[in-house]
Amino acid sequence: MKLREKITYLSKWNIDTILCIYFNKKFSILSPTEFVINIMVKKLKVCFLAIGENFHFGANRKGNIIFLKKMGAKYNFEVYITDILKIKGIQISSTAVRMALKNSNFKLAKKLLGRSFSISGRVVHGKKNGNIIGFPTANIILFKHLAPIHGVFIVQVFVFELQKTFSGVANIGIQPTVYGTKQNLEVHLINIAINLYKKYIQIIFIQKIRDEIFFPSIEELKKQIGCDIETANLYFRNNSIKI
Repeated sequence: MKLREKITYLSKWNIDTILCIYFNKKFSILSPTEFVINIMVKKLKVCFLAIGENFHFGANRKGNIIFLKKMGAKYNFEVYITDILKIKGIQISSTAVRMALKNSNFKLAKKLLGRSFSISGRVVHGKKNGNIIGFPTANIILFKHLAPIHGVFIVQVFVFELQKTFSGVANIGIQPTVYGTKQNLEVHLINIAINLYKKYIQIIFIQKIRDEIFFPSIEELKKQIGCDIETANLYFRNNSIKI
């Protein structure tokens, strides 16, 4: 998740303050002792700390629960250990979520995340390939936030400015048929034409249609996109979606 997405979800839990520390080299080499004294005690004046039972911190992950409890007794803050959450025997972790997404198991990913998997961003100008072949798309640059999924997907698109959700088909890949080289996220809204340029949108992934492949001609690509849209239309006609 991007920082903006994290803050959006955290804010729903009525959290008063979110501290975002820039992770640079100076910060990365802090020893557990330096982190506790300089950050937690002197700057944050921590009195209660909740952590997971497999928590580690500090340079080379040398800080652990036993160390934190000793420092808590010395500097007068309480350390509370939370249990590791599991769903049907699966430990909830980023690794488990990535594996579910890799296997296109969006239902399991939703259970693990507590929400539907989505990617958000501001729509930018693309190469206009979608307009040329008759299927205009909204493009989002992924930057360093490389997606853990690839291919063509049935999606819903929430437009923040309009506070409305639309059905769509999204592609995450390099667009090999038009000789693309960089990973890109593009989405086509089904049965509606809206100018989304510069608008901030959220793309909610529902089901994978197929892998991204190279087509010998633009005509074959157009035919396949038409089939993808029909697949999505059929899905939305037969399913009620709860994000």
